[in-house]
Amino acid sequence: MSSGYQKSVKVPPESVPRGPAHRGPWGWFRHGGWYLVLTLATAGLCAWVPFLHAARRLRTAALKRRTAIYAGLAVLMVVLLSATPTDAQGDPVGTAGDVLSTLTGALALPVMIVALIQQWSLRRTVFTAGRSRPITRTSPDPAADPAVAEILAARARREQARALAAEDPLMARELRIGRPDLARSYDDGGLVDLNSAPAAVIARVCELDPAAADAIVTARASHGSRFTTVDEILVLADIPLDAWDRIRDRAVLIAT
Repeated sequence: MSSGYQKSVKVPPESVPRGPAHRGPWGWFRHGGWYLVLTLATAGLCAWVPFLHAARRLRTAALKRRTAIYAGLAVLMVVLLSATPTDAQGDPVGTAGDVLSTLTGALALPVMIVALIQQWSLRRTVFTAGRSRPITRTSPDPAADPAVAEILAARARREQARALAAEDPLMARELRIGRPDLARSYDDGGLVDLNSAPAAVIARVCELDPAAADAIVTARASHGSRFTTVDEILVLADIPLDAWDRIRDRAVLIAT
């Protein structure tokens, strides 16, 4: 009898990011496409609404600040539009009308473009969090399923946190991804930021000898700038080969 078997392990929904599972225009719209549509349709006036939605979902101060900035710009555009003299057809009239309408357009265009760029990556962060999918793995023993599921869930959280850090480093720092030594509420699945964490934390998370962790911190200090790849650190710090996989599994590199 074969010792292995195929079983679909259900990983907790809050831990697994996934790519677009939707198909068609309506699915795209529901999974964050409305961010872009709303901003385009209102020429940037309602660009603050998607940021408010994201701020309520992700609960970060950075997104709250963005919401306030875009809301303030929207108020300014409304004031300019209200102050623009127009004729019966709604076209601006006179020098004041031309100046104010030009100012409004000059403000609306960059607001809309910048908001769309930021929302493009933000919508993936918001709408891929908290979704589940079945993952098939080979397990030697049915009794081990809960432990396997827990490990897979932690791996998925680490991948989700890495993706978020790559898309929005400022948010990653605010969530303190890779810094288990600091107070935080975000679960990154057990990552450590090799660009900022102390040696003792790196040693604990990556199960390293203290000397190896100290070598990483020393290499970081002598490098003069933040690392961009884990392999770069492994080579410069002269880490033993048998520790490379553990470090790759747990490491994250926050860019800012």
